[in-house]
Amino acid sequence: MKINKSVEQAIYVLLILALQKDGEPLKSRVLSAHLKVSDSYLKKILMKLKKGGLIVASASKNGGYQLDQFKLDRLLKEDAVGRIDWVE
Repeated sequence: MKINKSVEQAIYVLLILALQKDGEPLKSRVLSAHLKVSDSYLKKILMKLKKGGLIVASASKNGGYQLDQFKLDRLLKEDAVGRIDWVE
């Protein structure tokens, strides 16, 4: 299965944010440097993740992007329950 580059970058962003110590926020420029993509390109992906409710953004000196842990936990639990019900 082949996925497009934007989806691949979005998955990388989610993984990077998931591995952040204590859920510390990351600036888009830090993420774009790590992924070796332009900041403007990455911001489009970040906006889609934000609209999808997977990440949250805070605009401040110490702000940045973080996982929306509550929403992700709920999605994972719903998915797990759905898979278990389906397997019966």
